[in-house]
Parts: sequence; C-alpha cells; structure tokens
Amino acid sequence: MKSSEYEPQRILVGVTGGSAAGKTTLCETIKREIQYDSDVDMTILSCDSFYKGVDKSFYDISQYNFDHPDSLDFDNAFEVISTLLSGRPASVPIYCFVNHKRLDQCSIMLPAQVIVFEGIMALYDERIRDLMSYKIFIHCDDDIRLCRRILRDVKERQRTVESVLFQYTKFVKRAFENFIEPLMSQADLIIPGHRSNHVSVAFIVNHLKNMAKQNGLLREKLNTLIYFGDLLYSIDGFMRNRTKVDFSNPNATFKQLFFPEENTKPDFLYITQNFVAGKLVNQKQIYKVIKQCFKNTLLMLEKCLQQDKYEIDQLQCVHLDEILSSKFQVKENTQFIVLAIPILFKSGLKKLHQIEEKIKQYQDVQLIVVNVFSDIKTITDINWTFKKLRIYVNAFLVGKLDKFFSIMNVSSQSEPESYYKQDKFFQKLKRFIEKRQTKKN
Repeated sequence: MKSSEYEPQRILVGVTGGSAAGKTTLCETIKREIQYDSDVDMTILSCDSFYKGVDKSFYDISQYNFDHPDSLDFDNAFEVISTLLSGRPASVPIYCFVNHKRLDQCSIMLPAQVIVFEGIMALYDERIRDLMSYKIFIHCDDDIRLCRRILRDVKERQRTVESVLFQYTKFVKRAFENFIEPLMSQADLIIPGHRSNHVSVAFIVNHLKNMAKQNGLLREKLNTLIYFGDLLYSIDGFMRNRTKVDFSNPNATFKQLFFPEENTKPDFLYITQNFVAGKLVNQKQIYKVIKQCFKNTLLMLEKCLQQDKYEIDQLQCVHLDEILSSKFQVKENTQFIVLAIPILFKSGLKKLHQIEEKIKQYQDVQLIVVNVFSDIKTITDINWTFKKLRIYVNAFLVGKLDKFFSIMNVSSQSEPESYYKQDKFFQKLKRFIEKRQTKKN
C-alpha cells in the first residue's frame, strides 16, 4: 500500500473474539506498551463504528440481529482501512448504541504505523483480512463473556438485564458459533481472554516492533528533524531518558535536547516538580512555569539552528491567522516559516495541515514549529504526516492529558486550543528572531 517510495509499509493487525472477550482491553494495553518506549505509533479502529443504522419504523429493535455480518458495512470499513494504509486521514462514522443510528458527524482518524482493527467480525471480510499482517483471536469462556456483557451493556448502553439475556441467547451465542469461532483458524495467534495477559502482550508488542523495524517504520522520516525539550519530568511523572544523544549520527531516529538542570534555578525546579504532581493552585506559579518554558523553547530553537547550520536571516515568523489569509506573502530569501504554537494537541493538527497545504506553493520554503506543550500522540502524528516540517521544537511533553487539563484549569471535555496565549508567545518569538537578525547584520 505504499503511496511513494518514501512511504513506509504500514501494519494492519486484526483482533477478534467473542462478545466481551477482552478485545478492546487487549488493544489498549498493547497500544500503551508499544508507545511507552518507542516511536512506533498505533491507532485502534473499532468494528462497531461500521454498524448500519436501524430504522425503528421497519424493525423491532429487540428482534434485530446485531451479531450477524449483514449488520455491518464492510465496504465502508474496507475503504477506511485502505485510506489509512495509504497514509491519508480517513473519516470514520460514529455509531450511537442508544439510538441504534449513525451520527451525522464523523471522526477524523490519522494514519499510524500500526493500525489495529478490532471487533467480533474483524476477520470476517476476506478483503480486509488479506490486508492484515497479523491476526489475533481472543478465546474466553462463554460464562465469563456473558457476565462481562451484562455489566457493560447495562452501564454503557442503557440496556436492561432481561434484554441483554434475551439478545445473548437468541443472537449472540448462535452468531459466535456460526461466524466468529470458525475465524479461529484464520488467526496467527490465539490467546486466553479470561486473565491478565502480560506474557501475551509482551510477545505481541515485541513482534510488532520487529515488524515495524523490518518495514522501515522506525527510521527517521525524510527531511524532518524533531527536537524534544524536557523540563525534568513529563506530566505523568516518570523520568524521561536523560542520556546524551550523539548529534553527529545522521541515522538517529530522534534528536533530543534537554534543558540542563544546573542552568535552571532551584526554585523553578521545585515549582516544576509540584506542577507535574498537580499540586499547584496558584495561577502566578503556573504562569511562572509557562514563562520559563517559553524562554527555554526559544533558546532551544537557536541551538537547533546552530547545530544544523541554518542562518537566522532565513527565518520569517508568521502568526497563525496571517499565514492562512489571502494577503500572506513570503519575504525574499525566506527559507523557513516559523510558527509559534503554545499548546498543540491532536485536535490542533488540522490547522497545521492547512498551513502546510498553504505553503506548498512555495517549493523552497519549509516549516519550523516552536511549541511549548504537546502530547506524545501528537508528536508521533507530526513525525509521520508532515512533509514540509523541518524542525519541531517542543519544551514540555505531556503524557496524560486529563492530568494536564486539571493543572491548566482546562475542561476535560475539550482540548485546549492552539490559541492559548497565542499572541503573547508569537510576539516573544518574533522579537527573539528579529533581535538575533539585527545582531547578525
């Protein structure tokens, strides 16, 4: 499914098993483990997203068989999976299990190096199965699956115990025997779903990492350098790798820069440790952390330019609103458009993609993104989906978004916008670049 000679071969993994066998739990565990200490990105696509809507005026919902293959739109699923494997974002339908209908809006899923398609019918369609590099079947005792299904459907899907038992005896059990259990012969690996699968998860994660390495998914993306800055801790509290990186090695996957602790004031280190622990309630203290992050981020940008031997007068600092306007013009001799983005999470990538499309008309111009806060998922998406991005500077890597939201007093229902302190950060970055340019001239 390579779209060009530079695009790596993405890996599609199928995970199937009976209802409530533990498929979603296994996939989430694999995703957490595979992204913990590697740059392999993974996304999970649920088979449940492709249920066909049910017209209640024609069907008695209690008599509708959701466990039959005809209830799923495999054509749409095949189209979405093919799009993701080709390296392009795909529109995934959103299904409401309460009203048994698809919502009007869709979710946008970005391509990843490892794409997992999970569900009771994940291995049923031959076209999708042929695209898979690895197929997993979770085998679990029927009684355990029934107990889990009752708890799940009553709590999450607003069903009654009676309706769950009726559906299970009439449809679910029969569908498992006729359509799902025979798929066991198609699986590359069969694992138990009635207990913690630490050994199985470790085996799968190591296998996927080896496949990714063989397919070239662990190599550095063409023409892109990514720099991480780390203020002692990431938000989820574990120490990141602080070993020195050999910048002379051109095959290094990531080039990392760390803020040296000896150059950071002791009171700031104390505040930072409390900041990531979620103990700060004083807005003045939080602002002090952000201000120090801004300062160190600008210094990191200068260090990046020096190491890669770029000239400061090749940079043009542009506001996010300005670059998307019809009046935007690139100055003469500009080779890099510099964007100041204080906070960037996955929801903000859409605007960044629009900006990249905008500057494609300037063939020799590339992007530099100077960012303070972002999450691991966004970092990985940036590394593999942007072609014009040359340098990405990040000061603070966020591991757990919910904890970050609470610290920054942001509602957990919505991710913070890229415009958080946008104007102030843009002015700081612009003055920083202009000052360096004036000093050189």
